[in-house]
Amino acid sequence: MKQGGTWLAFSKAGKFAALTNYPFVDRQVADPISRGFLIMDYLDSEISASDYVSNLRYHREQFEGYHLLVGRIHPKIELKMYNNVDDSLTNYAAGIHSISNTYDDLSAYRKSQSVKDLTHLMQGEIDLNKMLKNFQNTESNPHLTDFPSFLTLDQAKKASGIFIKGQGDFGTVSTTAIALDKSGQLSMKEVRYTRELGQEEIEIKFNFT
Repeated sequence: MKQGGTWLAFSKAGKFAALTNYPFVDRQVADPISRGFLIMDYLDSEISASDYVSNLRYHREQFEGYHLLVGRIHPKIELKMYNNVDDSLTNYAAGIHSISNTYDDLSAYRKSQSVKDLTHLMQGEIDLNKMLKNFQNTESNPHLTDFPSFLTLDQAKKASGIFIKGQGDFGTVSTTAIALDKSGQLSMKEVRYTRELGQEEIEIKFNFT
């Protein structure tokens, strides 16, 4: 994270949180609090995801735009997403969902394609490497019409894929695949992309039971 913190984490107690930014909005925040610390604040707390979001709403103007996915992945899955720009909360039922950080054509293709890829992947044995490969797809949205006016069409195309190649400070910095089986065994693999090292892989296994 630019200002410190983390973008995705889970606790041994089964709590889970993940964060994306909310770019391209006219939002001026003087001396903003780092969004990266929202993750650990939730995981370290003793309160529910609903109560945590209720607390965030009182302080939402102190942060730059974000989408925060919070809840539990064990012993049962309960996830919700809070967006501080629109002050909106979405509850997710069991199923396949795709979340992105914009609501225009920059995200439309990567959301629809990721749902197709994951739906196909779940028809067989879950493979983290295949999941990671799907999310390294650089193909751009072939039907771009709705995107920020300050971007050229070429810039918008480069920013509309599931994987965005680095453009200065903008681009995909990591890809993470997580699988949790019915026995409580969690497997996670993350690929981090750095200018110096190219790719750095981290793999974690944890049993909640």
